[in-house]
Amino acid sequence: MNNKRLRKLLAKMNEMKLDRLVLVSKENLSYLFHFTFDTGKRISACTINSQGDIRFFVNSIFSEGVAEDFPFHVTFYRDGDYPIDLILQQIPLHERVGIDENLVSSAMYYIIQNRKDLTLSISDCVERLREIKDENEINALSQSARIADAVMLQTVQLQTYPTTEEKIAQMVVSFFDNYEVDEVSFTPIVASGVNTVNPHHKAGNTMILPNEPLLVDIGAKFNGYCSDMTRMFARSEIFSAYSTLYSRLLEAQQIALDIIRPGIELKEIDRSIRNYLKRYNLEQYFIHGTGHGIGIEAYELPYIHHNNTEIVKEGMVVTVGPGLYLQGNYGLRIEDVVLVTKTGSECLNKLPKELLILEEERV
Repeated sequence: MNNKRLRKLLAKMNEMKLDRLVLVSKENLSYLFHFTFDTGKRISACTINSQGDIRFFVNSIFSEGVAEDFPFHVTFYRDGDYPIDLILQQIPLHERVGIDENLVSSAMYYIIQNRKDLTLSISDCVERLREIKDENEINALSQSARIADAVMLQTVQLQTYPTTEEKIAQMVVSFFDNYEVDEVSFTPIVASGVNTVNPHHKAGNTMILPNEPLLVDIGAKFNGYCSDMTRMFARSEIFSAYSTLYSRLLEAQQIALDIIRPGIELKEIDRSIRNYLKRYNLEQYFIHGTGHGIGIEAYELPYIHHNNTEIVKEGMVVTVGPGLYLQGNYGLRIEDVVLVTKTGSECLNKLPKELLILEEERV
């Protein structure tokens, strides 16, 4: 095996005392083998044992997608066959088997009932490898972040009014298409006025009104890697209480960015924000975790919250996105993609974070 990621995986399997992995996640397969079988609801799986024997199981209707020089053993199954049976036939007695969490629960139950000799576990073995990005991944994430910066700027500068949340969300998608992204990382979150109190608000027909906050959370996948950023805007000068809260939130995020470095616990990042907000009796309005890993998926390991004692490591790429949500009133959030460097961190999003007031004559 000359694939560096596969060699690291075997070492990780040894560390976790696993004899074999069963992988069905298309993201994990893409990460390890630089390709994926996207076969919808039909199972495509890969088994890897601790000696590096790799076998694939793919429905025969996708056989044309398997190159003639494909370097691994492939078992094709037909509709009506149950691929889990084929996989189990390849697994010797009494092995310790890790299964990624994308395998449906019914299949997991079937394995438990039919192979009581196996020691089974849900394994995040590959996901743990994906936490640390290599140079090529960091470059892809940086490119993706720059595209998101450009789309965010275009969206607010070229927007005309009157308009709605939904129309802005549609504009975001069309701008991303201009950059030939693979797909959006998630449906754009565009929230105005009282809708900003919902962290995952679905854009609707709400009009964008003057003197109300506008939250825009966007991301797309470029060259296989995701972006995710949030900025706040207003059509005209907003009330002073909101501006004050925004300044507090911006300072809280900066405090978190300043402490990020290898060796600290992930919960310390979250705690730094909450401790700052507590000074101003705002902690209760920060109702979600601080951030999450980002890479092949928009949401992946590690997760930044108050209980995560895992250690920050060089090469991790995470989002840092604190928010405040005053129910019945308004909300605000600032979010960036951040690389953990050897001595600290680097924000991959470069778009300024000050609350941007769009003067009426500009719109």
